[in-house]
Amino acid sequence: MMAGEGFKALADPTRRRILELLRAGDMTAGELAEHFDISKPSLSHHLATLRNAGLVTDERHGRTSCTAQYHSYAGLGRMVHGLRGRSGRQAMKGLTMQKQEKPETTKASTGIPARVWVVLMLLCVLNVVAHLAAMPGLPERIPMHWGADGGVNGWGPRWMASVLGALPLTFLALFYVVPRIDPKGAAYAKFGGFYQGFVISFTVFMCAISWLGELTVWNLLPGKGAVNVIVSGAIGAFFIGMGNYLPRVRQNYTLGIKTPWALDDPDNWRRTHRFGGACFMVVGVSLIVLGFLGGILPETWILAVIMVLAIGSVAAMYVYSYLIWRKSHNS
Repeated sequence: MMAGEGFKALADPTRRRILELLRAGDMTAGELAEHFDISKPSLSHHLATLRNAGLVTDERHGRTSCTAQYHSYAGLGRMVHGLRGRSGRQAMKGLTMQKQEKPETTKASTGIPARVWVVLMLLCVLNVVAHLAAMPGLPERIPMHWGADGGVNGWGPRWMASVLGALPLTFLALFYVVPRIDPKGAAYAKFGGFYQGFVISFTVFMCAISWLGELTVWNLLPGKGAVNVIVSGAIGAFFIGMGNYLPRVRQNYTLGIKTPWALDDPDNWRRTHRFGGACFMVVGVSLIVLGFLGGILPETWILAVIMVLAIGSVAAMYVYSYLIWRKSHNS
């Protein structure tokens, strides 16, 4: 065993605790799990790291029982005890700094090129300026809400159009800041094009719907139900796109299906997001269909279907994530 590999394996406090427990005698993976508040897959990962470093070995007895025992490396005891001394603490500090230096260089990155942020910011600023320029020519009250049949059922002061026009810029600022304060912010750069596509599509969508009030006043919409078809179609397409890319999202604390079991286990996160992607696509297709049925079905029916889709999909994703967690702990 190389000393460098041993120190790297021991850089994690959980793995050091595992070795301390095993010094008292052989233990099964289940017995070790009782001493930690982590999932079995996570514990298996730590044991595999220690095994690859030559610090533990496992012996299988029968089909299900697996005993991990302390490796007979002669210098291991001195290495573990040395971690408590001054030189050991300095070595561990160096390893910790090395582990932290790499995320620091990537954590500030969202995976979105600077030019994309600049273009989106200019789009949002121009959207606000255009709303302010159009405000003097608007009536005192403008349409603000549309019913399921596409008819206007809510009005507001004309300055609200400018407020809605500023929302895309507000959201864009949040999208820029959140990855930089997320403890798992480095994962955003590994999403591939998902985060970039999400930010671009959401920003363009928000800029577009902020003009629905003015377009209604100017009679530029093709018909009474056009608002529902446009909005439902755009949101539905957005959900379909999200469902397609959702399985690519890495673990983070801001974006994705953040069940407690998915945040605890990378495998649970991956499987939950694969299932969640299918749910998002079903919701997206349903919203597109509902946009065309808005002028046919009663508004209460439309709202009921939307509520069932929203609550049902969220509940299904949480239940699925929990069942994966329970299965992994009972196996």
